[in-house]
Amino acid sequence: MKLKLNGTQEIAALLIIFAIGAIIKNNFQMQIFIHLAATVGFGVIIFYVFKYLTKQNKNIWNTIISCLIIFLVLHYGSKPTDALATMLVVAFVVFSKYFMEWKGSPIFNPVVLGFLALELLSNFVPSLKLSFVSWWGASYSFGPVPVTLILIAIWIIFSFKVWRKWYAALSYLIFLAIGLFVSMKIAGDSTALDFLKFTFTNSTIYFFTFVMLAEPRTSPLMRNQQIIYGFIAAVFSTISALTHFPTSDLLAILVPNLYFFVIKWNMLRKMQAAKLPQNNNDNKIS
Repeated sequence: MKLKLNGTQEIAALLIIFAIGAIIKNNFQMQIFIHLAATVGFGVIIFYVFKYLTKQNKNIWNTIISCLIIFLVLHYGSKPTDALATMLVVAFVVFSKYFMEWKGSPIFNPVVLGFLALELLSNFVPSLKLSFVSWWGASYSFGPVPVTLILIAIWIIFSFKVWRKWYAALSYLIFLAIGLFVSMKIAGDSTALDFLKFTFTNSTIYFFTFVMLAEPRTSPLMRNQQIIYGFIAAVFSTISALTHFPTSDLLAILVPNLYFFVIKWNMLRKMQAAKLPQNNNDNKIS
């Protein structure tokens, strides 16, 4: 019997491999298993609780994917409050999948929105401050072998085509490279080329681009819209890299998501307006 995975299951499989490698790389630390329980374990529980309460038929794989991204991106902490903060992010993410969608799709990338929500909440409750986003599980090597870079390359070459978001991903990377190089040169930074070399030979940038930024339901499908989407993201990523302005790395995804939502909303509004005169004429005839 031949096993055939769909696009959602393929990205889930990739993230599971990332997670297994990260656990092995970090010597099976107990904090990592607690972090796994607070993300994937808790996320699955919350998913089924909401599914029972709402009777909505949601796909469990989408929740597993979101929880695995949180697991790999958010650094595992050593304090009980770290696990609590992580669980609050997961709860918000799953909640948004049930109660914060528009026309059956999320407006913003749920994971990034969850990070931002708790970041804002921690301003009022400092003990809930998240562990830093370290991308610890998205970039690691075994000896000289850049495992995660190889894994993400395999995903890009063989599976990413299903998403049909090449223009969004490539325009982001191109505009980001130009923005970083020009900005650093203007600032008189002589390390511009070295910084670009480090950035674009590390799997983190490709994980961000091809897994999170180009997420199918919150990014556009049309070529011109994808290019604009990638450009907007590159602007905020450049600001984040150069200024370390708080939450600017989150805005590099949320603002392009908002751009795409406005496009969809405006398109629907025009379609409804185009149907209105016809409906009025039909009423007059009748």
